[in-house]
Amino acid sequence: MIFYFRLKTSQICNAILQQALMFDLHMQLNDYSGDNSMNFIKSKILSIFEILRSGGSSFEDHHVILFLLSTYKDGLLNANWKLNNSSIIEEIGSKLILHENLYFKNYSRIFEIYRNLINRISPNELEQILKIVFDLDKSSLKENFLEIFEETLEKMAPDQSRTFGGAILPKKLSKFMSSLVTSKSDKTVYIPFAGFNSIGIEQKNYSVLISQEVNQTVWALGILRIMAHKIVINSKFECENSLINWPKNQKFDLIISNPPLNVRLGETFENTEFSSNTVESFLLEKGLNSLNENGKLVAIVSQSFLYETFRTRSLKEFLIKNGHIETIINLPEGVLSHTSISSAIIVIRKSSKDSKSIKMIDTRSFEMIENLRTKSLKFDEISSILSSDLENPNLRSVSIEEVIENDYILSVPRYFLEVPKGVKLREVLTQVRRNIRSIPETGKFVRIRDLKDDALDFTISADKLEILPLRQNLASEVNQSCLMVASRWRTLKPTIFNFDGATIYVSRDIFCFEVNESIVDTAFLISELNSENVKRQLEAYQVGSSVPFIKREDFLNIVISIPENKEQQRQILIRVQEEALKAKEKEIGLDLRLAEFKENYTRDLQSLKHSVRQYLSPLRSNISGTRKFLKKNEGKPIFLNQIFSENQNITFEAHLDRLDHILNSINTLLKLDGFEIKNIQHLALQELIKEAITLFSEENHFTIENRMEDSNSINEINSEDLEITPIVSIAKADFMTIISNIISMPRIMDLRTRKKII
Repeated sequence: MIFYFRLKTSQICNAILQQALMFDLHMQLNDYSGDNSMNFIKSKILSIFEILRSGGSSFEDHHVILFLLSTYKDGLLNANWKLNNSSIIEEIGSKLILHENLYFKNYSRIFEIYRNLINRISPNELEQILKIVFDLDKSSLKENFLEIFEETLEKMAPDQSRTFGGAILPKKLSKFMSSLVTSKSDKTVYIPFAGFNSIGIEQKNYSVLISQEVNQTVWALGILRIMAHKIVINSKFECENSLINWPKNQKFDLIISNPPLNVRLGETFENTEFSSNTVESFLLEKGLNSLNENGKLVAIVSQSFLYETFRTRSLKEFLIKNGHIETIINLPEGVLSHTSISSAIIVIRKSSKDSKSIKMIDTRSFEMIENLRTKSLKFDEISSILSSDLENPNLRSVSIEEVIENDYILSVPRYFLEVPKGVKLREVLTQVRRNIRSIPETGKFVRIRDLKDDALDFTISADKLEILPLRQNLASEVNQSCLMVASRWRTLKPTIFNFDGATIYVSRDIFCFEVNESIVDTAFLISELNSENVKRQLEAYQVGSSVPFIKREDFLNIVISIPENKEQQRQILIRVQEEALKAKEKEIGLDLRLAEFKENYTRDLQSLKHSVRQYLSPLRSNISGTRKFLKKNEGKPIFLNQIFSENQNITFEAHLDRLDHILNSINTLLKLDGFEIKNIQHLALQELIKEAITLFSEENHFTIENRMEDSNSINEINSEDLEITPIVSIAKADFMTIISNIISMPRIMDLRTRKKII
């Protein structure tokens, strides 16, 4: 279908239109013949969300939608019922009493929760919602229910997670975790801390499946979810606290879980064998004891659990020395959308015969960015690596001895670090003794932000420091020259402090060292600490994602290359030259950017002037018309509904509105200031043309008419089946500029015939 805009004007105007009016015209076809298609059902569900939002319903209650859809699909909701809260609740309750099979008994388990939610919806809103639900084709809903359920739950999940702590694991991650254990046809499975049961719905070929979730709302959604996936037989999903209700005297082939990360336990749970003080350590300790002889445990744990060497040391020491850890796979930040905590997958085996190593997989080269906030991994490729006997640079079998040498730290990146030849920093640096007692209320304080991140300018002195309030547990006193290094964030910011007799106070997040200058030149050391070689080692040793940090012992294990003194001086000179060249290039780059900015500013200013100028002509014309109208009616009463222009057939009120519209358009342009990115919108073309008529029609100059010439294809379609709205994708200001140019061009060219139809 094509829309034609007939142009009766000079050849110049036609040429302008051919170049400028290449609009992206879209046909919006509201075809209601497919009312029960997937898109129709999803759009109706979105409209239910809008009803709940507009009615002030709390977002954590919105999952009632899934209950209503599910009960309607399964015949527990009847379109012939009275549409009010009490009758709906009574009818569902009475129908559930009649059902004896296991599937419908799951509804009975969660009925009270949804009874309360339905009662919280106002009668008027509930009536609107049920009318929408009953309008859905039940057979189409049944056929596509799993997809509809999962997409709807995914939309609600972020709000539910923030409120109740539940989390929906990405489907690919849940499937991958389940695949890490060889499947058998009759395995017994236990899923503690199940959340929305993301892992449970991926389980296949089980004989017994037990899941637990402590939060009632998350548990209820999990029940609806396993019903949608038709995982009911031999599946037991309980609203229980796994910490308290861990199954006793029962062994499992597989325990698999995504527990709360970095959550401390109370004293009640610290009487375990290894004094587990976090949910993760509790899970691993209890899980190992609950596995049968060939069973395995798969869990997501925080990077801090793998890295921490104090609270979790006894448990990790036991697991490592006895060969219970089979595999560790690090996960990049963003894979778990509900948390920013860095994490990893750990696989624990009960049987540890001849286990002398741990498989570690570095997944950094398998990352995929799905959007600005989330990442995914190429899980198929990772699975292929695990199942293959071939060597791979992303997989290492790390000996237990090597892990013990690294103080039982299980952070994966450090075991993939290629340590260069050279000298460890501990051989050239000595820790400065710092006074942490008797800290005054104020003093000259060094924070990480005060350190230098410059290979050439790397010194600070007391006279340049601010006097700030000091906190006893966050500051320490320093009374000597030293090297200062940041322990947090992604750069070390190595800085030399020159002591001049004035006492300073340093943040606890800063390491302070004396430099053995008989071995290494200070300037050379600063240069090395800023090098790519050190940055790679820093990345491997650091832990934490939001605020990465490095422990002092790991920092001192960083290796640098230290040549002889003469070579150090030569390399310093070379690096100074390199830095000077970079600075010069940066200066040149800034000059170019400044010139570009000036050019863009001039162009944008000219564009702004032109855009404002387009409204001045109709503004002058309208003011002139106003003057004529007032002179014509001088001494007479003037009314708003009085005809202002017979040619244009508009009233005086419409004329004033047009003047107001023109002034508002100029005001909008001036607010843009010529620099804002114009907002591209999908606008109704006919409405734009009407607005152009309002803005630019000038008596005795131009009139604008909108003519649509129907094509044969349009005439063949029944108008009752089709609603057509031509849409143009453009910034409104640009559209008006084009129309203004078309109108002004004949006047500029001083064409003989001044009255044209466009």
